[in-house]
Amino acid sequence: MVQIKNSYIIRAILILFGLNMFFFSFSEFYQRANINIHGTVLKSSTKCSGEYNNRCSTTYIVSSDDQTTDDVYIAGANDHSLSMNIPIGSTLSKNKWEIGYKVNESYVLDFPIKIYLLLH
Repeated sequence: MVQIKNSYIIRAILILFGLNMFFFSFSEFYQRANINIHGTVLKSSTKCSGEYNNRCSTTYIVSSDDQTTDDVYIAGANDHSLSMNIPIGSTLSKNKWEIGYKVNESYVLDFPIKIYLLLH
């Protein structure tokens, strides 16, 4: 009788762990796919928090293609963000619902797709 209860507990723990990993990986995919930005990088600044500068983020000011508005994009230290070292003056193009993006017409696919597919 004790073994039956323990097996249910182990199954419940494994199911909860699996659901947690699924939602984590789906969240990263969704956040990367949800980015929509097009234009020229006008300015960038990188700030790091912490004593060892291990959690940095880069704030980009990107002029829209029609040059009527400027967008602000913050690339953080996580997988769903675009690169934190896009040069000033570069043309950036990231369509919503795509994982990759273009910098000066060069296609960049830096999202670790294989790792997140393994988590499913």
